[in-house]
Amino acid sequence: MAEELKGTEHERSSCWTRQEVRLTLLQLSLMFSSGVGLLKSLETLRETVTENKRGELDSIIRSLERGHRLSTSFKMQEGLFPRTVIELIYVGEETGALSQALSKAADWMETQEQLRKNLVSVLSYPVAVIAVATIVNLVILKCCLPQLLDMLESSNIELPWLSRIVFGLGMTLVDVRFLLLVQGLAILLWVGRKNLFSEPRLLKLEQVALRLPYLSPLLRSIAQARIAHTMSLGLATGIDTLKTVEIALNASGSRVYKGAVDKVKILVQNGSSLSEAFRYQETVFQPLFCQYLEAGEQTGRTAETCRALAKQMEQEFEYRTAVLAALMEPLLLALSSLFVGMIVIATFLPLQQFIKNIL
Repeated sequence: MAEELKGTEHERSSCWTRQEVRLTLLQLSLMFSSGVGLLKSLETLRETVTENKRGELDSIIRSLERGHRLSTSFKMQEGLFPRTVIELIYVGEETGALSQALSKAADWMETQEQLRKNLVSVLSYPVAVIAVATIVNLVILKCCLPQLLDMLESSNIELPWLSRIVFGLGMTLVDVRFLLLVQGLAILLWVGRKNLFSEPRLLKLEQVALRLPYLSPLLRSIAQARIAHTMSLGLATGIDTLKTVEIALNASGSRVYKGAVDKVKILVQNGSSLSEAFRYQETVFQPLFCQYLEAGEQTGRTAETCRALAKQMEQEFEYRTAVLAALMEPLLLALSSLFVGMIVIATFLPLQQFIKNIL
């Protein structure tokens, strides 16, 4: 069974949202803990979902009827259930605590979704500001610049260097040939995205991001919050320590942290404690993470300590996102104002000469 559960974590099925998967697990846990059989619970859930989502549940029901475990049936639905969820359910089956495992899996999905939403909320504001500013400036350049240039050329006015640069750049940006070139490059990037954004290149990109100020603490906080939360659930459910570490690092959503799996496992197998194994990966894990683990090992309450660590990391992530948002707002406004100001100055300088010539 352990071999069956190996493999990479897939994205969820396109017709199921994360929230729907989480609610399905939670409802299944409630019905199963109330004494309703597993098959009956799934059949009841099947009647509550829309037609386009019944195929996955039908497949799970058929798999159970053929004698497969629930974890195996879930794994057959590639892309629907994350690997961590499948592992938690597998351990629940082994320990006879399937209902609790389903509930913990739902809690895990809720936490991961909340972290994802926090990250998206931070990134959405600057993206929206940049998009709006770009559209406004392009409209100005497209609608006003050609008429202004025609007027200045007819008056034989020599443009200042700033005006030549700004007007030249503006005319290039709104030129149809340039737009076609950008569109062509976008198509080429889309077609060759698998080669261009290969795993080694994405790993290098993430390693660079983890060295950048402001961005690095944010990425580390969200990854380590996911790791700590997954470890707390895994250890509390009864999963083996090494297996828990593997699941947690793979659930981090970070290629850098996933790459530390084998190193940590080797150190633990050679006699190092969990905190020592993580401390050796000092370029990846913060000292606070290792200190919490060490305290948990000394008190024999590693699962509870990991839960507290996850909460601490989540709070740190929320704080850093708030700080980053507060820094980005004036920065984006300043950049937008600078760009608009350059257009205004570049326009005013030749107009000043034009007015002098008239007078």
